[in-house]
Amino acid sequence: MVDGREAISATALNATGLMDFKPKDITARVDIDEALLYALSIGIGRDPLDPRQLRLVYERDLQVFPTLAHILATDTSWMDDPAIGVDKAMLVHLASRLEIQTPLPLEVDMIGRTQIEALYDRGGDRGAIVKIVCRLNRQNDELLLATVRETFLLRSNGGFGGEPPPPQDRALPGRAPDLRIPRTIMPQAALLYRLNLDRNPLHVDPEVAQRAGFAVPILHGACTQAIIADVLLETLADYDVKRLIELDATFRAPICPGDTLEVQIWREGDGRIAYQGVEKTQERTIIVGRAAFLN
Repeated sequence: MVDGREAISATALNATGLMDFKPKDITARVDIDEALLYALSIGIGRDPLDPRQLRLVYERDLQVFPTLAHILATDTSWMDDPAIGVDKAMLVHLASRLEIQTPLPLEVDMIGRTQIEALYDRGGDRGAIVKIVCRLNRQNDELLLATVRETFLLRSNGGFGGEPPPPQDRALPGRAPDLRIPRTIMPQAALLYRLNLDRNPLHVDPEVAQRAGFAVPILHGACTQAIIADVLLETLADYDVKRLIELDATFRAPICPGDTLEVQIWREGDGRIAYQGVEKTQERTIIVGRAAFLN
């Protein structure tokens, strides 16, 4: 993800403090305004006359878009704890996996419990990798709604002497994709998406982006993944959000608001697909992953 950029000076990471960090349980509740803002921020509603999209951006018969689980109740306060030493401007979302056990409800109390799962050292100026998991339950009866697994690259926190990361990627099918779907990202996408409680200045402030080695602010990784989910649900499931049960993603390179993403899809059978998103101007692979749908 950072190949070709200038060398990054390592800063001290309190690895023991990070692994010993005790995330807080976080209560959450999706109200109508939050559900509407989230869907609009990832580009749903671009055809305001499409009744399938209206179910996600209009309070009548409103459904919650499934990837909203990413922002509901994960405790990321470790990123801001000065005792741990993460340089948040150098933090990049590296990978994500969403497992949906039950469609997200409106106006229902939920609780998220986060764990720091693993920390890896890529060494020196290549950064560190931290993995976390959040399990989201309905509060009154502990029904599991979703499991969210996130992987972050701490670009300036490598070289602390930890274990190297294991291999991650699964190869895409060795044939031409079955479908190619272009999607242009709204120029204001990052400005809207940050209102979903992710206000990292890397995605809005040009000076912060340049200090991190990017020419302009980049799009949130979670927003890129949500745009992929939008394309897949529209193309493969007629916007029936209950059918999406798994979505994983590895972020290969950043993409910027205003860019066009071509989503290439391979059908693998039994409701499973592989995909990659390619930025069309420079033919760069931005995101790769797999998804599963109920038949």
